[in-house]
Amino acid sequence: MFLIPLKYQCLLCAVENDEIKIIQRFPIPAQSRTIIVNNTYIVSLFEGISIFDLQGSLLKNIKCDVMPTCIHSKGPVVYLGGQSDKEGPSFTEFFSMINLESRDYAIKTIDIPISMGYGKAIDDILILGNRLILVDNLIYPKYLFEYDISIPNNPIHIKTNELENNGTYEHIVRGDINERWMVLLSATFGMGGASDHITIAGKKKGILSIHRNTFEILEYRFGKSALKFMPNAFNDICLINDILYVLMGVKMYRINLNGRISKSKLEPVKSRLRSIKKLIKTPCNRLIAVSDQRFECVV
Repeated sequence: MFLIPLKYQCLLCAVENDEIKIIQRFPIPAQSRTIIVNNTYIVSLFEGISIFDLQGSLLKNIKCDVMPTCIHSKGPVVYLGGQSDKEGPSFTEFFSMINLESRDYAIKTIDIPISMGYGKAIDDILILGNRLILVDNLIYPKYLFEYDISIPNNPIHIKTNELENNGTYEHIVRGDINERWMVLLSATFGMGGASDHITIAGKKKGILSIHRNTFEILEYRFGKSALKFMPNAFNDICLINDILYVLMGVKMYRINLNGRISKSKLEPVKSRLRSIKKLIKTPCNRLIAVSDQRFECVV
């Protein structure tokens, strides 16, 4: 099963005979971060932490003092990352978990191995097998914190790697990982405008970057464009085996990472959707493109 976020609802779906079957609908807006946990629960970050069963009943809504912005799970354990409350004395990143087998749904804080400075955040959580990777950035230096989650409710820190700096005020938008590659989509901004960066690590390393000057940004924000995303921006990524799919503006492109890693090697991917807003990878390694109210299976 997997989730498809639409503008006003979230669909619980499965692929059967190469067709997408809708199992249940949830009143969760597209801007939320929502996951399936242990094929038993739906957990969503939107105005708190909401826990549903698969029939759509709300089991618990948790209000918390921190600002969770990323979520992942293994077994019945939900992992949360983000930034502590801006009103608090230590405005920095946090990592915590909820064991859904415990019906009090208590949030347990997990130690981060390095004492961080004011303004830091955990921007994404990646899981591959028994490896959990926290992506920490925004203020340099930036790190990858790796944990062993062989026992899901007892994460053990095993490694810290420092990330290369791509520019000022760098923020991770999304990460993706498989056995061959790890890919991070980030955004930076400064006096000269804004840039997007796709950093690729694995059998080899590479980076794809795109820049927008300040005039372009202002023209888009105050012009008559009805597009949700700027046309020359990297907005999403999806990694399927050795192929990286990139959402640039509202159009989809692909690049084979075994070849030369260059923006000039991005090839357009045909879609029936006129305006793609998000890319979804299913547990069976299928790629689904999503607009506000429609979706299609691309690969």
